[in-house]
Amino acid sequence: MERNRHSALLQGTRILIIEDEFLIAMELERLLADAGAETICPCRTVEDALLATENNSFSAAILDFCIGQQIVTPVAHRLASRGVPFIFYTAQTVEDTIRSEWPTCQIISKPAHSQDILNAIASMAIRDTSL
Repeated sequence: MERNRHSALLQGTRILIIEDEFLIAMELERLLADAGAETICPCRTVEDALLATENNSFSAAILDFCIGQQIVTPVAHRLASRGVPFIFYTAQTVEDTIRSEWPTCQIISKPAHSQDILNAIASMAIRDTSL
């Protein structure tokens, strides 16, 4: 029932998910769809994510910091330059590295409660619509 609280807020949102772990990506996709997000674009590589950002607009993004042997810095820079809010959802212990470049970006450590992820996306959606 708790997810219904966010359903209207995420209705119509377009979310980019960058996650190389198949099961985690599927779970994020399901979670966001259940909360009302209409378009969810999961990407498993940095290259796919960069391609997705070329021709699509997104309401927000969830980024795993390390995708295989790559970090998502190029995608984060592209999203930031386009004003797309994002969170890092990562098991990496590189929070200082992330904070030095994106000091105001929210970092959620894996594993996390579904509600924590929804709250982070919902807060970005609220900020985005209030601009």
